[in-house]
This record gives sequence, C-alpha cells and structure tokens, in this order.
Amino acid sequence: MQANLVMALAIIIITNSFTVTEIILFAKKSIEPVTILILVSAKAAALGVYMVSVVVTCVVMPTPNSVFIDIPITFVLLATVVAQVVVSTKVFNRSMQQQKQEHGADAKSLPTVEEEQLKDDTSLPKYKF
Repeated sequence: MQANLVMALAIIIITNSFTVTEIILFAKKSIEPVTILILVSAKAAALGVYMVSVVVTCVVMPTPNSVFIDIPITFVLLATVVAQVVVSTKVFNRSMQQQKQEHGADAKSLPTVEEEQLKDDTSLPKYKF
C-alpha cells in the first residue's frame, strides 16, 4: 500500500513539474511545438504507468475506494493527457508543414540547426573551414 502511495506521489511530482515547465515556457513565448510534444508524451507515459498500477492493485486487493474512485479518476486524467498528445501532435505537424511551405517542398532546403544558430547568433565570428 505504501509503495503505491510513493509511486503516486512521484508521478504527481513528475507530471506537475512538466506542466509548470510548459506554463513557464509558454509565458516566455519560447516554447517550440516539439517541446510541447515531448513534455506531453512524457506525462502520458507516466500516467499510463500509474493507470496500470491502479488496475493491478484493484485486481490484487479490490476495495470499494480503489474500484469506484481511483480507476475513474485515473482514467479521466489519462484521457485528458491523451487528448493533449493529439492536439500537440496536430500543432507539431502544422508547424512542420508551415516550415516546408516557407522553405519549399524539398526537405533538403530546410536550414540545419547549425545554420540557424549561426544566423541567430551575431556575437560569434563566422568562420568557414
């Protein structure tokens, strides 16, 4: 019973820290669609693990509390995070389509990370080797 409580607290801390990170990055307007997708996927994985543990606990030691309260609440939380994954995947795909339209249909015409960093960073001298 205590191991389940410790795991629940760990998952709560993990998911809340991801949510706070999303909020801070969104407030600074510096969040990328891929970052949102990664954070939401990690939250979905954590809540999926918790859902499996709740179901296993209900099968091994069924109590009215676990059957009628824990499973529905966990299912609703997992459903909201899965919906968040779907929405963030759509946002990510739209941003990729927009980048392809801006740079042409050819994926090779997209700038590399190094080119973007050199373009954005004017403090470093640009050397070509």
